[in-house]
Amino acid sequence: MAVTKIEKENLEAHVELCAERYKTMMEKLDSTGHKVTALEIVIGELRDMLGEMANSRNNQIIKYASTTIGTLLAIIGYFIVKFVINS
Repeated sequence: MAVTKIEKENLEAHVELCAERYKTMMEKLDSTGHKVTALEIVIGELRDMLGEMANSRNNQIIKYASTTIGTLLAIIGYFIVKFVINS
């Protein structure tokens, strides 16, 4: 902010205006701090959600792989019984 003419001539006016400016600056700084805190909370929640989604996807892939392997083993077992043992 620009220094006013009255501040140049009167030290007490300068001190009061500086105090007001400082108060306003601190209020804005506090407001910014609260916003940063809120952002940290949201980012933490997003990180947790992404972790849960990754775990869920991994579990799904493991289930599909287990089912596929089990099916292939059953087919191989059927062919062994059908063509090797019964021959």
